[in-house]
Amino acid sequence: FNSLLDQAFTGELTAKWREEFYVGLRLSEPQGALFSILKGIPSHELPVTAVMKYSFLVQEEAGVGLGYAFEPYHYGPFTEEVYRDLDELESLGMVVQEEVGSERRIRLNYTGEVEVSEDVKEGAERILSEYGGLSLDELLERVYEKYPEYAERSRRKR
Repeated sequence: FNSLLDQAFTGELTAKWREEFYVGLRLSEPQGALFSILKGIPSHELPVTAVMKYSFLVQEEAGVGLGYAFEPYHYGPFTEEVYRDLDELESLGMVVQEEVGSERRIRLNYTGEVEVSEDVKEGAERILSEYGGLSLDELLERVYEKYPEYAERSRRKR
């Protein structure tokens, strides 16, 4: 019983099933971008605000047509659609959403391979190579500088 509990809590108990379940799983372009962004970050964990900004940059600068309709909001470019896609990834068991203090964080729960278009994969890699080493504050500043029209309603002091 203790061995089963240990395997259940570490994920070992369902590892084989997860591998079989995700083989050939095809994500939508936006979901694939979110998955690729999280997979490309060494910790596999990001504040949702960073996920939102990286998604925006993948669409705007990498030219990947994710179909998100970003609007200016409290911390720059925002769309509810990212939340919807994160919820879908969570329902598939691929990510975990957690409240850490006053911050919502997204953690990748599955690090195996899924079918993602090359455009999405390359776009996410390009954005992460350019912006992935920035702190959240630095990322927000960079987005505000390059896209001031999205900083109009920002709560953040500039």
